[in-house]
Amino acid sequence: MHTRWTLLLLVANALLFGFLLVDWQGGSEHETAVADRRILPMAIDQIESLVLEGENIADRKVIQREGEDRWRIESPVEWPANIFAVNRILNQIEELRPVTSFSLEDLQRGGTSLAEYGLEQPPLSLTIGWEGQIRTIHFGAPTGSRTRMYLFDTHHQRVHVVERALAEALSLTLNELRSNRIFSLAGYEVNTLRIQMTQPSDLQLRLTRSGTEWRYEAPFPARADAEGVSQTIGDLLQLEVLRFHGDASGDLQNFGLDNPIKQIILEGSNRRQTLLIGDEFDDVRGDREYYAQLAGRNTIFSIKAQPIDELRDARYTLRDRRIATFDPSLITDIAVEDPDGPSEVKLRKLETGQWQVQQRRDGESRQIFPADQQIVEAAIESISKLRARDFSAEGPDDNALAGFGLDEPQRIIRLKNGARDSLNLFFGDNTGSRQQNVFVKKNAEITFVFEVDASVLRQFRTSPHFYRDRNLRNLPSGATIQKLELELFDEEYPGLSISLLEDSQSWSDTIAAIIPAGHKEEREAANKLISVLRNLKVDSFTGKPFSQEGVSMDIEYPWVGRIVATLTLAGGEEDSREKVEIYFTDIIGRTLQFFGHPSEDVIFVGNPDLIQSLDMLRFYRLDEEHEAESPKEESDEDQLSEHQEESPETDKPPRGENNAGPREE
Repeated sequence: MHTRWTLLLLVANALLFGFLLVDWQGGSEHETAVADRRILPMAIDQIESLVLEGENIADRKVIQREGEDRWRIESPVEWPANIFAVNRILNQIEELRPVTSFSLEDLQRGGTSLAEYGLEQPPLSLTIGWEGQIRTIHFGAPTGSRTRMYLFDTHHQRVHVVERALAEALSLTLNELRSNRIFSLAGYEVNTLRIQMTQPSDLQLRLTRSGTEWRYEAPFPARADAEGVSQTIGDLLQLEVLRFHGDASGDLQNFGLDNPIKQIILEGSNRRQTLLIGDEFDDVRGDREYYAQLAGRNTIFSIKAQPIDELRDARYTLRDRRIATFDPSLITDIAVEDPDGPSEVKLRKLETGQWQVQQRRDGESRQIFPADQQIVEAAIESISKLRARDFSAEGPDDNALAGFGLDEPQRIIRLKNGARDSLNLFFGDNTGSRQQNVFVKKNAEITFVFEVDASVLRQFRTSPHFYRDRNLRNLPSGATIQKLELELFDEEYPGLSISLLEDSQSWSDTIAAIIPAGHKEEREAANKLISVLRNLKVDSFTGKPFSQEGVSMDIEYPWVGRIVATLTLAGGEEDSREKVEIYFTDIIGRTLQFFGHPSEDVIFVGNPDLIQSLDMLRFYRLDEEHEAESPKEESDEDQLSEHQEESPETDKPPRGENNAGPREE
């Protein structure tokens, strides 16, 4: 009897294990159906905690979700988790499928236990928490092929054969699970940067963001460099741990963290993170590092010294170095004042967009001139591009201002946007360099003293004539120059007089008929002078009114002659004609020559075209003797032969280059 029952049991066990063997090998319809079922029911975005432990785990690891994309290791250390490592685990949880499975009851009925599959004392266990629930799975021994392993679901009391991917993701070391990043805030979250320093001196900085702009709130209200602040915050968020040095259960004094030399605080809308900086030390390679700790966490670590050292002068390095932040197109009024000078220059933008310059001298009526658009726009642009080279003082008292020469500034520039004061600039003493000047900006909040490039003062002069439109007089399209005369005040030289031919309206034809072909340069000069007089543009104004005696600078320069142009309008009668007079001095040096315009009441420096054409014609004369000797129209070969035999200097008087009285002919 006993032998019969024994044989029956052996046959039953053989059938059972044969079935299980086929089930484990895969490829059956049953295996496919099982693999379609997930082992764990929760969605990965529902998971709130992960606990890793087991025989092969030295320290129980607890990982907790902090936000949508943030995880924190709570044990065995407190530290942000490596989001990539956690996401790898979550993805493998979601993909976890059984190749085949059987219940613990069937296993026990077949006479085996969990120990035979390495699941009685599992080397690795994972406990998942979600929405108030927990689920634990144990990982056991590998299968015969070693590409799969046994897993026990404690909730359903089932053994599964699964791929090894999840177990491998869970086998990461603590250092691999820890994030090397220190701050977990994202750049777009940060709206406040605070730096508290105790060394080298006590100082607190607070910068806040409004939209895309950053401003200092402490130690003084001022604009910050938005790009520089964003770069600094980005560098801080990229800070990484070089190495961990245990937890704070020891004496913080050993790391200088009992009284940190610096605290770096980043604030977002809903959270804040504070980095504490301790003692400096050199690693084994001689690189400088700081001990550090996140406030509220025990872990002590070290970081590179350089990014922290760069914050030492953050009160200056993060300042906005722009002196003006206005839109240049909105400026409507400019005033330039020399406190020791006789007048103030004002520039005003008209509704047409054109600028005009105004001047009121003491006891005199106001003078208004059209302004040169390019000069005014260049002046405004020079202010918009002006940058502080150094920050000299914040909120100086009267004695400090006097030390900068700002108690009696050498130049004051005021720019207005409509009716509001936009910017008042006060320029003080030179710092000793030709390229630098001390500058102060005063506003309702605080007074700042900066050091800037002094070349900006060349764009803002106290002479109204500096800004005047260089186009002194443009003849209307209907006006015609009927006659051109060059009169020399030295009676030895009769000068030049050319009238537009009655049967021609072309000055080029008239000049060709009067000035012989052998005097090509004089012909070109006469045509150029006519063109210059039609649109008279000066090189610069002296600021002096016209005087019959000449120009009085450091030296007296008398008038040596004048140009007289007789004008008439098209279709006008004889009595509608007008004479325009322009007086001139000798050429001074090689390129300078003064001119006087009585009707405009100005003395100006001539432009090169005016100087060169006048110089070419000044001693050329059309007297009867010259006309009689003028060559008739002849071939190029005849002209060339004649010039080879006779020096061209006999045909025209030489032009001197000095200014010592009349020229010798």
